[in-house]
Amino acid sequence: MNILTGILVLFLALIGYCGWRIRAQGLSRATAKRWFLYIPIALLLISVFSGFYVYADYRGISDELAVKWMNIFTTALFVFGYAVKRYWQYRKRWTFWAELCVLLFAHFAILQRLQWQKGGYFWLLLVVGIPEMFVVFLLLNLMFDSKSDSPSGSLPL
Repeated sequence: MNILTGILVLFLALIGYCGWRIRAQGLSRATAKRWFLYIPIALLLISVFSGFYVYADYRGISDELAVKWMNIFTTALFVFGYAVKRYWQYRKRWTFWAELCVLLFAHFAILQRLQWQKGGYFWLLLVVGIPEMFVVFLLLNLMFDSKSDSPSGSLPL
């Protein structure tokens, strides 16, 4: 199977999964609005990465370095996007944003130092993203009492 056939099969599987999720959530105006918001977000992300790749080619930056940084940013969007979505009720606390900033800084500081020349860039999201998401959720759970429904309560120090 060539690469284009594999991408087509993956794309069709993702469309089927999205259809199943929409049906499971129930078709409502809010669900449609939320799902249609993904289209401009995906187009924006593709445009930014395409622009970055053209800029890297113009400046003479190697393809490996450009792909490495794109994967680091994609992993950060994946991990911290889910963390913000999961802990959105704590958005008014400065400690939530301070902890996310420290973890985001650590993400970039650690991943930019690692050598990825021998590894596959495609798997960076899985190999690094999933364990990193586990660590981020663990640290956020330790900081915020997830059993409390009131995010305005005091935090133990």
